[in-house]
Amino acid sequence: PARDLIDPARYTLGGKRVTMLITSRGCPYHCTFCSIFLTAGRQFRTRSLPSIIAEMKLCRERFGTAIFDIEDDNFSFDQKRATAILAAIHEEFGDQGVELLAMNGISAANVSESLVEAMQRTGFRALNLALVTSDRQRQRATRRPGSTPHFDRVVQKVADVGLEMVNYLILGLPDSTLEEMLTSIIHLMERPV
Repeated sequence: PARDLIDPARYTLGGKRVTMLITSRGCPYHCTFCSIFLTAGRQFRTRSLPSIIAEMKLCRERFGTAIFDIEDDNFSFDQKRATAILAAIHEEFGDQGVELLAMNGISAANVSESLVEAMQRTGFRALNLALVTSDRQRQRATRRPGSTPHFDRVVQKVADVGLEMVNYLILGLPDSTLEEMLTSIIHLMERPV
């Protein structure tokens, strides 16, 4: 991005300069409520590790960026790749070198306990996880990957390592009932989110 065309001091979070970072594009899932495939496609396309680190270094040195918001369509789709990116960031910037966000949200379907640990170690202070709905029938109808029990395990692991969480639901999916929506809300209310 042509970051020199903007005033980086206008983009802050908690008084620290923040910028977006894209390490991959596309999502191979077919969730019926998502339209990202119209602009980014379904093929998962990645950037090289050196180019990601070079962009982060440039942002740190030239613009004083302290926080990077990873805005990938599906950052954790390839967990080995996500772990390698986090390891490279940690190696380059150290324990407290940068803060990471993924405000676009991460599908818990692609998150393991070891990935959560790597995220916490690398600079994540919070995770934005998308449940969409806790109703299994609606998950199948929307072709949403993962399951509510797996989501709950990830949420517990995130809480155990001390990260805050933001969780996303979609209320008003086609054919959803008020009872289903309330059940999803209550489901999250009973979790450490």
